[in-house]
Amino acid sequence: MVRGSIDKSITVLLKVWVRVPAELEPLRSNGLDLLKRLPRRDHVAVHWGMVMAVYPFWANVAAQVGRLLRLQGSVGAAHVQRRLREQYGERETVSRRVRYVLRSFVDWGVLSEAEASGVYGAGLSLPIDDTRL
Repeated sequence: MVRGSIDKSITVLLKVWVRVPAELEPLRSNGLDLLKRLPRRDHVAVHWGMVMAVYPFWANVAAQVGRLLRLQGSVGAAHVQRRLREQYGERETVSRRVRYVLRSFVDWGVLSEAEASGVYGAGLSLPIDDTRL
């Protein structure tokens, strides 16, 4: 059976918030507590942190995107893919997963699509003033 995108999304959410690795349970508990107390506009920071903790690949894509944005002001998907393939090896799955993560960044609003295909600019930037975050 081929899994659809909804099934995959549910699997990701369960792994991030329900079936977290044992060593991340305290982080998840703190995150859930923060979600109850923080204004909605700050929730993305909590979700972002949990996804980074559970999925190190997401964190590596974010690191490369951040470096390229600081250096160039924009990000090309091909550049991010090349840098991640240097880390993980020349596999098609790496390029495909980078595309998925970049699409998620756009969906979350942290990247914006430029006019050129496969090029992104900075999106939402939230200053983090709360030390709990």
